[in-house]
Amino acid sequence: MAVRGGTSKSSVATCTTLPFAGAGPDSRTCHMFIALEPHGRRLGKAAHEAALGRVDDAGLQVLDNIVRRFEATGYPDVTGLQGALVAEGNVAAAAYPGLDYIVRVEEEP
Repeated sequence: MAVRGGTSKSSVATCTTLPFAGAGPDSRTCHMFIALEPHGRRLGKAAHEAALGRVDDAGLQVLDNIVRRFEATGYPDVTGLQGALVAEGNVAAAAYPGLDYIVRVEEEP
């Protein structure tokens, strides 16, 4: 994952949020996004973008690993797969066995 503008990951991580995605009121989905600087302070503030938390340096390392693993698969952009995943579940990704996915999420105290 490239951090643009010469900003170190450490300074970026202090301003990253992890909110749900949506297109407006009553449109929140199960998708999440990570709002990095310079827009990190602005994104994730709308009611339909309820922030779950922040991403720290260790979390950014995890994202770097996910990006590297995806790039290593050689898969094309699979953004268009999302509709099929919603409709059919994980079976829609059967042709992409190297995709990462979330197994569980735990809340830290």
